Amino acid sequence: MESQFEMNKGNTKMTWKLIETLINKKNNNRSSISKLINNNNCYTDKISICNQLNSHFINIGPNLAEKIQTQDNTDPIKYITHSLPNSFMFRAIHEHEVKDLIMALDLSKSTIGIPSRCIKLACNNISEALTCVYNQSLIQGIVPEALKISKVTPVDKGGEVFDPFNYRPISTRSCFTQVFEKLVYKQLLNHVKKYSILYQYQFGFQKGKSTEQAILEITDNLKNAIDNNLFTFGVFLDFAKAFDTVNHMVLLAKLEKYGVRGIPLQWFTSYLTNRQQYVSLGNVQSTNQNAVFLKVVH
Repeated sequence: MESQFEMNKGNTKMTWKLIETLINKKNNNRSSISKLINNNNCYTDKISICNQLNSHFINIGPNLAEKIQTQDNTDPIKYITHSLPNSFMFRAIHEHEVKDLIMALDLSKSTIGIPSRCIKLACNNISEALTCVYNQSLIQGIVPEALKISKVTPVDKGGEVFDPFNYRPISTRSCFTQVFEKLVYKQLLNHVKKYSILYQYQFGFQKGKSTEQAILEITDNLKNAIDNNLFTFGVFLDFAKAFDTVNHMVLLAKLEKYGVRGIPLQWFTSYLTNRQQYVSLGNVQSTNQNAVFLKVVH
């Protein structure tokens, strides 16, 4: 094991995997949940447990967002001091892009619907039709409903097995959805980079940047402050359910400020609305439920 750590000392992801192996940390799918307590009610049959978990995952973010206290009713958009005059427009997707992403699908990753192995085998026969569907979606500003369905698998975080708060929802989409999302992501990212929209010190969710760089930046600032006999302090925030509590109306308004307007904005609105998800436990699954779209601007 020591030699494996030495071989992967520059690979943070692999290092964490080795640590998890050492402490025997397992992301265990509790397909054997025999009881769930939610809102003071006890559920023992599999379908009810799945439905309750699905409802819990869908509503936990909005319920938490409603409890967030604000000092005033200031519109968050006012903090964006200027509106980008250059509008983002979708370009046509080429068939070779679709083929490349299909062939790059990771067979070890879970999907719903047609298995990724089958999609890879049929790539040459379906890529033209898929490209047409994707382009029509971008032209019309409408995301097909079939591409907005997710399977949620509850992963045990530890604690009481009957408490829904002790499960982390892992969402899985179809291969067709994954390919489409990557195509759109690439186009939007090009727009973001071209106009330097992201803050230069945003280290998360950017290729070539990591939390290690954020630590180095903080360390460098602290050393400079100490050298100049300055007092230093830090404020570290950990937001509960950060992504689940994002207000979609504020998000869309920010996209508009950054140049995503007209049909592209309609597309992203369609992508965020009327989403469906179901929870799967073993061979039992819940009914589909609508994911909540946050309409109230705080």
